Amino acid sequence: MVGRTIYQKICYVLTRNGVDTGFTFSKGSYGPFSSQVKDSITALANANLIVEKQLGRMISLTVSEDVEIHLEKFTEDERIAVRKTVDLFGRVKSTAQAEMIATVLYSYDQLTQDKTLISDKDVYDDVLEWKPRWKEEKEFELCDTIQNMAMLSLINVTCSGELMDTMLI
Repeated sequence: MVGRTIYQKICYVLTRNGVDTGFTFSKGSYGPFSSQVKDSITALANANLIVEKQLGRMISLTVSEDVEIHLEKFTEDERIAVRKTVDLFGRVKSTAQAEMIATVLYSYDQLTQDKTLISDKDVYDDVLEWKPRWKEEKEFELCDTIQNMAMLSLINVTCSGELMDTMLI
């Protein structure tokens, strides 16, 4: 069971990991966003593949009980991408954490379009340009997420040495 925001982030990471979802993403207020992902929720619900339930202010999405997943229909690369995505989101404890992770990954991906050598500080600066309120509210968490994504080999950044200074202030 996940909410719509986490579903958006899962779809971004799944696409990023190499599954041809057909989704295109742009900067949204909660990280990478695709209106196509939003439309897919409706399509999946209408086909009785997922069930949407209101839980307070959140809407949860659950795979329908009668859905059978046939892994043989997927390529080995797609199965690997799914495993990597599940591994990452198995570590996620909240919607805010999913937003932070997807935002860092998206910023890194955008930076790689113009540069080959990217530092942790480049990612940090790009994220804060997108989400300036995080400078005061989530600076430590942002630095930690960048370091964790690098440690998990989800981004390939050089260590500037400047993030540790930011984390100690």
